[in-house]
Amino acid sequence: MLVQINAVLSHLKQKQIDFRCIPESRLNHFWNGLDTILVFSKTLSNQGKRQLLGFCATGGRVVVEGEGLCLPQEVSMLDFLQIF
Repeated sequence: MLVQINAVLSHLKQKQIDFRCIPESRLNHFWNGLDTILVFSKTLSNQGKRQLLGFCATGGRVVVEGEGLCLPQEVSMLDFLQIF
């Protein structure tokens, strides 16, 4: 999993896409000002998914690496990276 995370972060850096890492336990405390959150579905708990539902309800978009989460504002990592 760490290899996958490092690969995604390296790709974001290469594309000069700004990002910050937020632990799931602090997600709703630090999403102010964010339009998009990237998550790795394999590492997400049920509580984290509920928090992301709240983020989507406020108009946020969730980019998912891995299996989809069926969130209302969900975009796959592949589709997201094709934009850049």
